[in-house]
Amino acid sequence: TNSSGGTEQRMVETPWQTEFVGRTGLIVTLYVSNSWEDGSASAEIYVDGVLLQKVHSTGGAASASGIVR
Repeated sequence: TNSSGGTEQRMVETPWQTEFVGRTGLIVTLYVSNSWEDGSASAEIYVDGVLLQKVHSTGGAASASGIVR
Protein backbone atom coordinates (compact mmCIF):
# COMPACT_ATOMS: atom_id res chain seq x y z
CA THR A 1 0.00 0.00 0.00
CA ASN A 2 1.40 3.41 -0.86
CA SER A 3 0.72 6.84 0.69
CA SER A 4 -2.46 7.38 -1.35
CA GLY A 5 -3.88 3.96 -0.44
CA GLY A 6 -3.11 2.43 -3.82
CA THR A 7 -0.72 -0.34 -4.73
CA GLU A 8 2.55 -0.27 -6.59
CA GLN A 9 5.23 -2.73 -7.56
CA ARG A 10 8.98 -2.09 -7.70
CA MET A 11 12.09 -4.07 -8.48
CA VAL A 12 14.83 -2.82 -6.15
CA GLU A 13 18.32 -3.66 -4.98
CA THR A 14 18.80 -4.57 -1.33
CA PRO A 15 18.92 -3.13 1.21
CA TRP A 16 15.91 -0.96 0.33
CA GLN A 17 13.62 1.29 2.34
CA THR A 18 10.92 3.85 1.73
CA GLU A 19 9.03 6.33 3.89
CA PHE A 20 5.70 8.10 3.50
CA VAL A 21 3.10 9.89 5.60
CA GLY A 22 -0.09 7.86 5.97
CA ARG A 23 -3.43 8.69 7.48
CA THR A 24 -4.93 7.01 10.54
CA GLY A 25 -6.64 3.73 9.61
CA LEU A 26 -4.45 3.12 6.56
CA ILE A 27 -3.85 -0.60 6.02
CA VAL A 28 -0.24 -1.09 4.99
CA THR A 29 0.94 -4.28 3.28
CA LEU A 30 4.48 -5.06 2.18
CA TYR A 31 5.29 -8.15 0.13
CA VAL A 32 8.90 -9.02 -0.66
CA SER A 33 10.43 -11.79 -2.68
CA ASN A 34 13.80 -12.71 -4.12
CA SER A 35 14.77 -14.44 -7.33
CA TRP A 36 17.17 -16.94 -5.74
CA GLU A 37 15.80 -20.37 -4.89
CA ASP A 38 18.10 -20.75 -1.88
CA GLY A 39 17.76 -17.14 -0.71
CA SER A 40 15.60 -15.48 1.90
CA ALA A 41 13.29 -12.49 2.21
CA SER A 42 12.63 -10.13 5.11
CA ALA A 43 10.22 -7.25 5.61
CA GLU A 44 9.77 -4.72 8.43
CA ILE A 45 7.09 -2.06 8.84
CA TYR A 46 7.67 0.83 11.25
CA VAL A 47 5.10 3.44 12.30
CA ASP A 48 6.52 6.58 13.91
CA GLY A 49 9.81 4.75 14.50
CA VAL A 50 8.13 1.82 16.29
CA LEU A 51 8.30 -1.66 14.77
CA LEU A 52 4.79 -2.73 13.75
CA GLN A 53 5.65 -6.08 12.15
CA LYS A 54 8.78 -8.00 11.12
CA VAL A 55 8.81 -11.19 9.06
CA HIS A 56 11.53 -13.42 7.57
CA SER A 57 11.25 -16.36 5.23
CA THR A 58 13.82 -18.70 3.76
CA GLY A 59 13.14 -19.83 0.25
CA GLY A 60 11.96 -16.64 -1.28
CA ALA A 61 8.96 -14.61 -0.05
CA ALA A 62 7.64 -12.78 3.01
CA SER A 63 4.62 -10.58 3.65
CA ALA A 64 4.03 -8.00 6.41
CA SER A 65 0.96 -5.90 7.05
CA GLY A 66 -0.56 -3.64 9.68
CA ILE A 67 -2.97 -0.77 10.36
CA VAL A 68 -1.71 2.74 11.06
CA ARG A 69 -3.41 3.94 14.26
